Amino acid sequence: MAGQQRFTALDTAVIERARRKRLDAIVLRRDRPWLEEISRDPADLLRRMARRGALVPLGGGRYAIAEVGARSLAMSTTWQVALDAELGPLGPYYLGFMSALEDHRLTDLDERDITAAIGFHNDRLERGRATVTGRPLRITTMQPKAFEFGIETVHQSRNRRYRRSDVERTLVDCHRRPRLVASAEIWVRAWGRAFREERVDVGRLLEYSQRQGIGAMRRTAVLLSLLGHERDARETFRGRVRRADRVVPFVADREVQAEADVDPYWRVLWNIPSETIEGWLAYER
Repeated sequence: MAGQQRFTALDTAVIERARRKRLDAIVLRRDRPWLEEISRDPADLLRRMARRGALVPLGGGRYAIAEVGARSLAMSTTWQVALDAELGPLGPYYLGFMSALEDHRLTDLDERDITAAIGFHNDRLERGRATVTGRPLRITTMQPKAFEFGIETVHQSRNRRYRRSDVERTLVDCHRRPRLVASAEIWVRAWGRAFREERVDVGRLLEYSQRQGIGAMRRTAVLLSLLGHERDARETFRGRVRRADRVVPFVADREVQAEADVDPYWRVLWNIPSETIEGWLAYER
């Protein structure tokens, strides 16, 4: 396998320069200035490096730096770092929702789809035509301000990293955009696990919720109330909810039954019975 790769002195010079810059991927448009210090024709150089197996083509003038013996992107790196190589050069992004639940080990499921948020528009990505290491990529687009909090850089090694929502941002995101999680039961159980394992900073969770609107705030508050943190929610959100406010469904975009109950304080409509939610939160407790 390793014999199928051929590295020239020029290949080594390019890779070493990229490593010094802490790059996992080379993007022709971005990296042309320093590539031109090595070759008069950077585009041709990168194509030839890809043919020799030193780089793995991602398309659009983007190349992942291959590991020795790797013949494909899937062999060259983890799918998380491959995601960073795919999205990072295009603009702000983070791994989130179902994939973040898996990455944080807040669920034992392993879904094939990769779920992420982006802060730019890209027709190919938004129409669901993209894949990463052969896995479908499901994208949601957010405003730039949504990338100012709750996102962390995960380092798998010195040169391999990717962007991911932290635990608190993941929990809020899941009830804010539930269609990017396989089911409501999965993300509600994840809330229960995160609190059982004492992995949640409640203050940070409340702050993130306030920054994502009244619906996110009230859903977070009602979940905190069920988890024994009602005082924290009431102190933080004092005066933010009035009896005259319109109700917010617990799960957005889910059918509401005529007989559904409403939480009297937080004005959240239980389109999944509150008893069911409590059971999911207590799962494995």
